[in-house]
Amino acid sequence: MTSEVSEQIEQTAIREASPAASPSIWQELERWSGALADWQKLLIATAVRSGVIPDAIIEQAYRILLVEHALAPKPDIAFEIPSSMTGREKAGATRRRLHRIHTPIGVNRLPSTAELTFADGLTVIYGGNGVGKSGFARVLSNACFSRQRHPIYADVFDDAAPESSTALIDLVDEKGTISTVTVEVNSDHPELKRGFVVFDSAVAMRHLTDTGPFGFTPTGFDVFPEMARAYTALQAKLAADIQTKKRENALAKAFIGPETPASRAATALSQATDIDGLRTLAVFGADEQARIEQLQSQADQLRVLAPDATIKRLSDAKPQLVLLKQTLANARAALSEEKLETDTRLRQLLVAAASEFARAGAAQFQHDKIAGIGTPAWEHMIAGADELRPQQHEHYPAEGDVCLLCQQPLGEEARTLFGSYTAFSSGESKAALQAAERGVQDRRQQVEGISLTLTDEGSIAHNFLSETHPTILTAITDGAVAIRALQASVLAAFSGTGSVASVALADFSGALDGVIQTIEQDLLRLRQSDVPSAVAAIEKERVELRHREVLSQNLESAVSYVQDLQWIARAESKARPALNPRHLTEKQGELFSSVIAKNYREGLARECGALSCNVPVQLRTQGRQGQTLRSLSVADRSPEDILSEGEQRAVALADFLTEVGLNDDNVGIILDDPVTSLDHERKELIAKRLVAAAADRQVVVFTHDMVFFAKLADAADKAKAEITTHWMQRSGDNKPGQVSLNDGPTTTPQYRRTDFAEQTLAKAKAASGSAREAFVRQGASQLRRTVEEVIPQYLLKEVVRRWTDRVMVTALKKINWDNALADETIEIFEACSAIMEGHSHTEAGTEAPPTPDKLAELIARTKEVIRLAKVARA
Repeated sequence: MTSEVSEQIEQTAIREASPAASPSIWQELERWSGALADWQKLLIATAVRSGVIPDAIIEQAYRILLVEHALAPKPDIAFEIPSSMTGREKAGATRRRLHRIHTPIGVNRLPSTAELTFADGLTVIYGGNGVGKSGFARVLSNACFSRQRHPIYADVFDDAAPESSTALIDLVDEKGTISTVTVEVNSDHPELKRGFVVFDSAVAMRHLTDTGPFGFTPTGFDVFPEMARAYTALQAKLAADIQTKKRENALAKAFIGPETPASRAATALSQATDIDGLRTLAVFGADEQARIEQLQSQADQLRVLAPDATIKRLSDAKPQLVLLKQTLANARAALSEEKLETDTRLRQLLVAAASEFARAGAAQFQHDKIAGIGTPAWEHMIAGADELRPQQHEHYPAEGDVCLLCQQPLGEEARTLFGSYTAFSSGESKAALQAAERGVQDRRQQVEGISLTLTDEGSIAHNFLSETHPTILTAITDGAVAIRALQASVLAAFSGTGSVASVALADFSGALDGVIQTIEQDLLRLRQSDVPSAVAAIEKERVELRHREVLSQNLESAVSYVQDLQWIARAESKARPALNPRHLTEKQGELFSSVIAKNYREGLARECGALSCNVPVQLRTQGRQGQTLRSLSVADRSPEDILSEGEQRAVALADFLTEVGLNDDNVGIILDDPVTSLDHERKELIAKRLVAAAADRQVVVFTHDMVFFAKLADAADKAKAEITTHWMQRSGDNKPGQVSLNDGPTTTPQYRRTDFAEQTLAKAKAASGSAREAFVRQGASQLRRTVEEVIPQYLLKEVVRRWTDRVMVTALKKINWDNALADETIEIFEACSAIMEGHSHTEAGTEAPPTPDKLAELIARTKEVIRLAKVARA
């Protein structure tokens, strides 16, 4: 098996380390949130987008909670709830990739001209400490999805630096269309957050410490502990409001005297109190005040045994009130909606009968020399002739009779016409018209007969009600005005001079029945011989009225107290149970089982294997309120007791890559110095893993580690993958942010080909004189390094690797040793050494001056050595 085939198999295995995704956590959260209340949706949306739910959002969620449970009125402006809770409901919905980040304003000390571009696969940004990498990395960290936000400040050395920080990010879609978004660098961007995930040192610690001993929360599942925290805050708010509304009943000691319905209701106020019934008991106005005065007068009269005048007044008023009740009821019945509808039909019938009568006359007697046939004047003439006919003789008109009008003899034709007139006047159309007229006349007389004199000022009923029930009298007076207005409009409609007014007539029967019953009660008291009992009964009613007065004066306070009790009851029975976080724990466990558990275990094992995390990392689940259900442990011990810092970093990165593999929406990953505290061997494994990941998504790496940079280039070379590198340095005036695009330090993998020497050969051929000689010597130096790199890499099959003291003994079986190839390699090396600068040789020994042709020959020989050296032993 050749080394190239072996490398391809290894890269395929690494790529397959990412587990196949189960249903996305975002899809499951979106589905679950559909059945939740709006306040819960707001919390989920905020937790997903920001990681932390601010106090202002918790307060808004509390307002929504109160409204949903009828504990607060609906606002004039509806609460704004995101249509998508997560913004990630469609797997793979985000397909735009990073293209460029540029124009940073107020981002550390980065100049506004600084920019980075991103390849579709692997992009590596190399630079030492303090050159500005963190500025770009933090913009991406805050705009994309990251477990840890990093504050970004403007240039602290520049007093004129802008207060706000922004940057522009260009995104490119699958069609190559580029669009630009402005990023507020201290807030995330919805699309970037959905598609790009960040890993750095702070994120690594969050992976290791979020949920206790060596535990953390998978992406998406951190919604649950944050929601549980918000639930606790909401519970505290609800408890505080409940406590505020708890107080003693201020009316419990407000009533003097024996118990009455009003005092009993007021002192027994509870959440079950009927507020409408309470308002009925609290009715107290002019009528009730007048009643108290009447009762006082009656009691005084009974005490002096002189009630006769009151008895007479009550006796006179009662029949008048009974009559008034019947009069108003009759008037209301006569002007009811049914009657008014009948009136409409009567008017329509009259118009139709008159039209038919006129039509019949006009059709039968039409004559081209007589105008006005069928008109009322013509009808009157016919009617007059018909009335005069019987005065002539019984059989008028007979032969020999003359016309009543012109006194000329009537021929047979004229007598027949006169007979037709008589038949017309007494026919069906005439009868129908007369019947309609009688109906209208009868109804008119009925309406005209409505009399409301009993409501007039000066009547017995009016005077009595004025003294005893002024409120009822006012209502009856207003009602009489409405009746008279409706009466007038009905009569006007029958006369054809108006339309019927739309008036709703009040029914006073119940109110007058109450007044009549009170009269009967008073007469019974005043007429009985047991004066003390009568006075006691009067006093009881007076106390009831006084208690109603007290309740009326304190009604709003009583209603408020009852409403607060009802509020507390609803809060305790509805809102408080809704804040029980148990359903969070249950859903968290359910989603963990359906979305994470199996794939997470398998994926984490594969990732740990790919990164050589040879520690017994165990995945465990738990179900505690507000706690993450997933955690890692090492032999049931804390990581500080078991793992080194490097091992912890490797496990955190393995977990990060596992999460990325479970997220179908992920378009790219951004890593800021991911190999801190790691040895050379694990750096090499991580480099291979990231190159493999770049085959499926964008991978952006910021690093100051030259060894890691070289290993990334080496891994890309072996995988035949494209790699884009940028080099960040300080400028000539020692300011950070100078970016050299598509550039980077020279690395070992680049010297495993003859590219550098060939490029220098081209320059030598184009130059002349000493410049040509310098280029040839430079090319020889580059070619000698290529020979040095070929020996351990290809000829000796990496038995001994750079940057590590490990000896790959098993690689010995791949060595295909050839003495002739070794001799050729040595000859090329010595020839290059003889030409390059740095060694002093005689002109004859160096074949001075060195020529481009000699360099070209050595390059060709070196290519052949590389080709032969790559061949492994069969």
